[in-house]
Amino acid sequence: MGRYFIPALILIWFATPLAGQTVHVPLDHWAYEYLERMQTRGLLTNVRSGTKPFTRAKVAGMARALAGNADRLTEVELQYLRRLQSEFPPSGKSNTGERSLPSEEPHFYTWTGRPGRLFIDALAGGTALFASPAAPAEQRRSFSPYYGAVLRGRLWNIALYSDNRIHGEWGAGPYIQSYRLSEGYPQNTSDDSSFATWDESVSYLAGRVGGFRIQFGRDRVAWGPARHGGLMLSGLTPAMDMLKVSTEFGPCTVTFLHAELRSDYGRKWLAARRLEISLGDRCDLGFHESVIYGERGLESAYLNPLLPVLIAEHTLGDRDNVGMGMDWNWVPSGNMRFYGELFIDDLSAPWTLFSRDWGNKVAFTAGLDLASLFTLRDTYLGLEYSRIEPFVYTHHKSVNIFEHYNVNLGSDLEPNSDRFSIDLVHLISFRWTIGCTVSSGRHGAGSRYMPHTEADGEKKRFLSGPVIRTVTSSLHADVEVVRDCRLHIAAGREAVSNAEEGGAASVCFNTIAVSIILNW
Repeated sequence: MGRYFIPALILIWFATPLAGQTVHVPLDHWAYEYLERMQTRGLLTNVRSGTKPFTRAKVAGMARALAGNADRLTEVELQYLRRLQSEFPPSGKSNTGERSLPSEEPHFYTWTGRPGRLFIDALAGGTALFASPAAPAEQRRSFSPYYGAVLRGRLWNIALYSDNRIHGEWGAGPYIQSYRLSEGYPQNTSDDSSFATWDESVSYLAGRVGGFRIQFGRDRVAWGPARHGGLMLSGLTPAMDMLKVSTEFGPCTVTFLHAELRSDYGRKWLAARRLEISLGDRCDLGFHESVIYGERGLESAYLNPLLPVLIAEHTLGDRDNVGMGMDWNWVPSGNMRFYGELFIDDLSAPWTLFSRDWGNKVAFTAGLDLASLFTLRDTYLGLEYSRIEPFVYTHHKSVNIFEHYNVNLGSDLEPNSDRFSIDLVHLISFRWTIGCTVSSGRHGAGSRYMPHTEADGEKKRFLSGPVIRTVTSSLHADVEVVRDCRLHIAAGREAVSNAEEGGAASVCFNTIAVSIILNW
């Protein structure tokens, strides 16, 4: 990516003066859940929420749209809206010509000068996890604190964002020090292997040139409407170094990115693009495609945003891993949302898409969200089912496996798996939330490291081999102790059974997790 730093920086330098709002809202921010609920309620339209993360400007625009529907919001929803407005005020001038009020969001340090404005926030937090004696030894107890800081703002016409954190963990050891990228994210360990530390960063520069937003640096990307992660890009992996260009025009959002992935196989790249379009006020459709390639330099064909990835891959020798998919978000009436995603990792022929041919490597997700459940205001129910067919995410060349730092770019499920989940949440106030989650998953033989072989035959069989069944349930509560300091408590139960030839092994245990998040 180094050769594109100077051209990207030159383009960003000529950005418009309103670049401060072009930075993203982190994927773990509470605003995403709130805005998704407002979409389910039918109070937000043309959201195109399948392309994340949102810019701060987009969130500010949605806050203005919700303010226009304030008479339809509950008291709790109004509390969320007021906090949203205080953190994401509109930039520039209003229609009356008056400049908008500054953000009421508190910061550890704020600097304002002639070149621009900078904000610094201090970060701290962590999770303590306890499990009953029946749990595997490495899961019975762990403590994982972190601390860091966020720098955000604008200098001249360049927007900048840098979130840097240092993590630690003990109690679940022994920990193994490793800088082999195929073994996961790099970490250091103590001499007795009882403690591990690692650091993370999301850092990039951004700006607008004409109608285009241009970003260069390290960031996370999530595509699709699924609650538990998209099938192509879920945002669950460590941040990627990328060049990203996006734009919005009319009812469309278009995104193109080229990122460098980390593995033991030398240079490895991801090229991806997405189009999301609003069909009327209540239905959004998304189309995306990607290709993973490696062990060579950048391919100019994959840098062409108009050249279909499938055609480019064929003309380059049919040696890379192409994926394509579509998703939809439909709100047929207030308080109800249907969504889904279809992901095609490979395809023998279009007319055999749903056949048992092993070459049709397909995954899909379908979900339903309901608001004001049984007329209970501020109560939300989510149902979601995901299915990953055998051999999805695999490739006959190891460098092209669908992963980054040993973490799947898409679903957290392995090939030959499925999962059904139920999420129930009740909002007592902005400061208090309670809920429960139940999920049931199955996983047969196979993983993304096991591509198809002749011994597997020409027909795939879903959930073939020994099937691991996992059922989890939890009750959880979330409370804001003081502004920007939240406490999360969850009591759960996990049951795992492994149906093997000649018998079955199973384990069942309880867990308690306490997390605190501080952004000062």
